[in-house]
Amino acid sequence: MNEQQGRPVDVRMKLNTAVSAVVSTVLFGQNYKHNEADFANVADTFRGIGGAAAMNYWLWLRYLPPYSKAYQQQIEAMHSNFNVFRAIIAKEKKDNPENRHNNFIAAYLARRKELQNERFTDHQLVLTLSDVFPAGFETTATTLRWALLCMCENPEIQKKLHAEIDREVGRERPPQLDDRDKLPWTEATLLEVQRIAIIAPTSKRVCPGEPLARMELSLFFTALLQKFRFELQPGTKADLRPRCGLTNDTRPFVLCAHPR
Repeated sequence: MNEQQGRPVDVRMKLNTAVSAVVSTVLFGQNYKHNEADFANVADTFRGIGGAAAMNYWLWLRYLPPYSKAYQQQIEAMHSNFNVFRAIIAKEKKDNPENRHNNFIAAYLARRKELQNERFTDHQLVLTLSDVFPAGFETTATTLRWALLCMCENPEIQKKLHAEIDREVGRERPPQLDDRDKLPWTEATLLEVQRIAIIAPTSKRVCPGEPLARMELSLFFTALLQKFRFELQPGTKADLRPRCGLTNDTRPFVLCAHPR
C-alpha cells in the first residue's frame, strides 16, 4: 500500500496475502512457502463453499437442481483442499521427524506420539486445519475489508482512532497485543464493524481458529491505521450491501491509502 502513495488500489488480494502469511506460519511453520496455485485454489474453494451457503440453512436443497450440482462441486473442492493439507502434513513429517514445536502440525504430531491416542489421526488433523485456516484467513481478511470501508465512510471516527493510536502506540514501533487494553476506541470500532456486517451469518458455535483470528484482526487493523489514512477513490460511493457467501463479504471497492 505504501508503494501506491495514495493512488487507488484494490486491497482484497493484499489483505488476503498478508493475513494468510500469518496463518500459514502458525499452522505450517516459518519455513513454509505456499504454492501460489494451491493457495489460490484453497482460498477460492472456501469462497465457493460460501456461494452455496443456502444449503447450510436448508439441507434438503442439496437434492434439488441447481443446488445438487453446486453441492457436488462443493464436496469435490473440499476434498481438493484436504489433499493440499495432506501434502503439507507429509512434508512436515519428512522435514521435521523430531517434531520440534515450531508450528501447529508439529505440536499435534508430538502430542499424538506422547499420548498414543488413536483419536489423534491424520484425518482429524486435516479437519482441524480446514477449520482453523478459513477462520484465521477468510474471516479476518473479510472483517478488515469491512473495517476499512467503514473508515472511508466515517472519516471523523477514523480521525479519532488515529489520535488514539498515535497517543498510545506512536508511529515508531508496530502495535503489539499488549496495546489492545490501551486502545478502547479501536477495539470497540472492530466490534461494531463485526456487529454491523455480521461477517459469519451462521448459528452459534465454537471455532478453534477464533483466538488467532481475534489477535490478527486487532494487530492488522491497528497497524493499518497507524500507517495510513483511508478514503474511497474520488467520485465513488461505498456499496454497503453484503455479498453473501462463506462470509458476508464486501462488494468490490477501490480505496486510496495515504501514508501518514
